[in-house]
Amino acid sequence: RKRSLRNEFQKRLSLPFACVILIWFCAPLGLWTRSKGFMGFVLGLAMIFVYYLMFTVGQIMSERGTVNPIVGLWWPNVFLLIAGCFIYYLVISEHSAFKSFNGFHGKKK
Repeated sequence: RKRSLRNEFQKRLSLPFACVILIWFCAPLGLWTRSKGFMGFVLGLAMIFVYYLMFTVGQIMSERGTVNPIVGLWWPNVFLLIAGCFIYYLVISEHSAFKSFNGFHGKKK
């Protein structure tokens, strides 16, 4: 009973953060693959599916007592946050629209 209450509490905390983290991941992904048609959309849907799969596995493991509910229900959020930061870095460093802003600061007359 106590384990199920802890699982439910962590689930109610981690799911709202998933919306923010999925936006943090999918928005730069859409900018990065804008010229490739629906590739950004398809990759965004794939990552939502991967998140749901990781969340379900973590939930099952925490309900069985294999892992702590904090670890089981928050690790998909942490994983996507790290992946989102990586995608954001790729967009900033390689996207031509962002490279033009770097040129304004570096030129001296």
